[in-house]
Amino acid sequence: MFKLYNIVFYIICSSYRKHENYEKDAPPLNVFFILAISFYCQMLLGVGLWNFIEDPYHISSGLTTSKTLFMVLSGMIITYLLFYLSKKYIVIYETYKDNSFANSRLAKFVGWSFIILSILSPFIFILIRNKIYFGNWV
Repeated sequence: MFKLYNIVFYIICSSYRKHENYEKDAPPLNVFFILAISFYCQMLLGVGLWNFIEDPYHISSGLTTSKTLFMVLSGMIITYLLFYLSKKYIVIYETYKDNSFANSRLAKFVGWSFIILSILSPFIFILIRNKIYFGNWV
């Protein structure tokens, strides 16, 4: 599982590099926020699924401001621990820069699709749940 996230991290980070030069000003910072939002949305999906299993007809998600802030901070901490502690992002970049699969178009498509689906998954779940149980999409 961590290898998948390492490859996704490399794909996003390499999108900012062209011939060892940065196209944007701070790629590690941009990648940090993209992955933190992705982890937050995965946690949000988990909470939604948990609440759905407990009571499928309950309209409210049960999220308060403090729970949401906790999940946002947790996403940021997970991202920091997995990729930035001891400058692991440099090791990940050096490990995958010569990997033919990680530099292929297929890998870039799969990596970016994973991030986009991770971010959209709680919203897709809400739409499907509303359509099934309440008869409308919203």
